[in-house]
Amino acid sequence: MGGGQREGHRDKLTLLYTLLHIGKCTEEQLVRFNDAFSLMEEFQLYVSLGELKDAQMVREEKCIEGKLLSVTDEGKKSLEMFEGDVWPSAKIQVDIHAEKWGFRIRHNYMERLGAYGCRICGDAAAAGNGKRNLQSDTDGGG
Repeated sequence: MGGGQREGHRDKLTLLYTLLHIGKCTEEQLVRFNDAFSLMEEFQLYVSLGELKDAQMVREEKCIEGKLLSVTDEGKKSLEMFEGDVWPSAKIQVDIHAEKWGFRIRHNYMERLGAYGCRICGDAAAAGNGKRNLQSDTDGGG
Protein backbone atom coordinates (compact mmCIF):
# COMPACT_ATOMS: atom_id res chain seq x y z
CA MET A 1 0.00 0.00 0.00
CA GLY A 2 1.51 3.35 -1.05
CA GLY A 3 1.92 6.29 1.36
CA GLY A 4 -1.20 8.14 0.19
CA GLN A 5 -3.29 4.97 0.16
CA ARG A 6 -2.09 4.04 3.63
CA GLU A 7 -2.97 7.49 4.97
CA GLY A 8 -6.44 7.24 3.41
CA HIS A 9 -6.85 3.79 4.98
CA ARG A 10 -5.85 5.19 8.38
CA ASP A 11 -8.18 8.17 7.96
CA LYS A 12 -11.14 5.86 7.26
CA LEU A 13 -10.34 3.69 10.26
CA THR A 14 -9.95 6.78 12.43
CA LEU A 15 -13.33 8.01 11.24
CA LEU A 16 -14.94 4.63 12.00
CA TYR A 17 -13.33 4.63 15.45
CA THR A 18 -14.54 8.17 16.13
CA LEU A 19 -18.09 7.55 14.98
CA LEU A 20 -18.33 4.28 16.89
CA HIS A 21 -17.27 6.00 20.11
CA ILE A 22 -19.40 9.14 19.72
CA GLY A 23 -22.47 7.18 18.67
CA LYS A 24 -25.07 8.28 16.18
CA CYS A 25 -24.58 11.88 15.11
CA THR A 26 -25.11 14.17 12.16
CA GLU A 27 -22.36 14.91 9.67
CA GLU A 28 -22.13 18.44 11.06
CA GLN A 29 -21.60 17.12 14.60
CA LEU A 30 -18.90 14.75 13.35
CA VAL A 31 -17.15 17.61 11.56
CA ARG A 32 -17.29 19.74 14.71
CA PHE A 33 -15.74 16.96 16.77
CA ASN A 34 -13.06 16.48 14.12
CA ASP A 35 -12.29 20.20 14.03
CA ALA A 36 -12.23 20.54 17.82
CA PHE A 37 -9.55 17.89 18.18
CA SER A 38 -7.76 18.11 14.80
CA LEU A 39 -8.19 14.45 13.96
CA MET A 40 -7.70 14.94 10.21
CA GLU A 41 -8.03 17.57 7.50
CA GLU A 42 -11.69 18.40 6.87
CA PHE A 43 -11.40 17.62 3.16
CA GLN A 44 -10.03 14.16 4.00
CA LEU A 45 -12.88 13.61 6.46
CA TYR A 46 -15.43 14.19 3.68
CA VAL A 47 -13.52 11.97 1.24
CA SER A 48 -13.22 9.17 3.81
CA LEU A 49 -16.85 9.50 4.89
CA GLY A 50 -18.02 9.24 1.29
CA GLU A 51 -15.92 6.14 0.71
CA LEU A 52 -17.17 4.55 3.95
CA LYS A 53 -20.78 5.20 2.92
CA ASP A 54 -20.12 3.72 -0.54
CA ALA A 55 -18.55 0.64 1.09
CA GLN A 56 -21.59 0.38 3.40
CA MET A 57 -19.44 0.69 6.52
CA VAL A 58 -21.30 3.85 7.57
CA ARG A 59 -25.02 4.32 7.11
CA GLU A 60 -27.28 7.35 7.22
CA GLU A 61 -30.67 7.11 8.89
CA LYS A 62 -33.32 9.75 8.35
CA CYS A 63 -34.44 11.19 11.63
CA ILE A 64 -36.16 14.25 13.06
CA GLU A 65 -32.69 15.75 13.48
CA GLY A 66 -31.80 15.13 9.85
CA LYS A 67 -29.57 12.25 8.81
CA LEU A 68 -27.79 10.39 11.58
CA LEU A 69 -24.56 8.58 10.80
CA SER A 70 -23.69 5.26 12.40
CA VAL A 71 -21.19 2.46 11.90
CA THR A 72 -22.59 -0.71 10.30
CA ASP A 73 -21.67 -4.26 11.32
CA GLU A 74 -19.32 -4.37 8.33
CA GLY A 75 -17.62 -1.21 9.55
CA LYS A 76 -17.27 -2.67 13.05
CA LYS A 77 -15.66 -5.83 11.63
CA SER A 78 -13.18 -3.80 9.60
CA LEU A 79 -12.32 -1.69 12.61
CA GLU A 80 -11.77 -4.79 14.76
CA MET A 81 -9.37 -6.22 12.18
CA PHE A 82 -7.36 -3.03 11.64
CA GLU A 83 -7.82 -0.99 14.83
CA GLY A 84 -4.04 -0.80 15.22
CA ASP A 85 -3.96 1.41 12.11
CA VAL A 86 -6.09 4.16 13.67
CA TRP A 87 -4.02 7.34 13.98
CA PRO A 88 -2.62 7.11 17.56
CA SER A 89 -2.97 10.83 18.30
CA ALA A 90 -6.60 10.77 17.13
CA LYS A 91 -7.34 7.65 19.16
CA ILE A 92 -6.16 9.42 22.31
CA GLN A 93 -8.41 12.41 21.62
CA VAL A 94 -11.40 10.19 20.87
CA ASP A 95 -10.84 8.10 23.99
CA ILE A 96 -10.72 11.25 26.12
CA HIS A 97 -13.58 13.26 24.60
CA ALA A 98 -16.03 11.03 22.67
CA GLU A 99 -18.17 9.90 25.59
CA LYS A 100 -18.85 13.45 26.76
CA TRP A 101 -19.56 14.66 23.21
CA GLY A 102 -21.84 11.70 22.52
CA PHE A 103 -23.80 12.36 25.69
CA ARG A 104 -24.11 16.06 24.83
CA ILE A 105 -25.31 15.22 21.30
CA ARG A 106 -28.00 12.85 22.62
CA HIS A 107 -28.99 15.25 25.42
CA ASN A 108 -29.36 18.22 23.05
CA TYR A 109 -31.28 16.01 20.65
CA MET A 110 -33.70 14.94 23.37
CA GLU A 111 -34.18 18.56 24.50
CA ARG A 112 -35.31 19.48 20.98
CA LEU A 113 -37.63 16.49 20.80
CA GLY A 114 -39.44 17.46 23.98
CA ALA A 115 -42.14 14.93 24.76
CA TYR A 116 -41.88 13.28 21.35
CA GLY A 117 -39.60 10.52 20.23
CA CYS A 118 -38.08 9.40 17.00
CA ARG A 119 -39.21 5.97 15.85
CA ILE A 120 -36.39 5.68 13.30
CA CYS A 121 -33.35 6.20 15.49
CA GLY A 122 -34.84 4.73 18.66
CA ASP A 123 -34.60 7.86 20.82
CA ALA A 124 -37.71 8.50 22.84
CA ALA A 125 -38.73 10.71 25.70
CA ALA A 126 -39.92 8.80 28.74
CA ALA A 127 -43.66 8.84 29.17
CA GLY A 128 -45.33 10.11 32.29
CA ASN A 129 -43.40 12.47 34.52
CA GLY A 130 -41.62 14.35 31.73
CA LYS A 131 -38.17 12.90 32.39
CA ARG A 132 -36.07 12.28 29.34
CA ASN A 133 -34.83 8.82 28.48
CA LEU A 134 -31.15 9.31 27.71
CA GLN A 135 -30.40 5.67 26.99
CA SER A 136 -26.79 4.64 27.25
CA ASP A 137 -25.79 2.84 24.13
CA THR A 138 -23.81 -0.34 23.99
CA ASP A 139 -24.01 -0.78 20.23
CA GLY A 140 -22.55 2.56 19.10
CA GLY A 141 -25.99 4.08 18.63
CA GLY A 142 -27.36 7.01 20.45
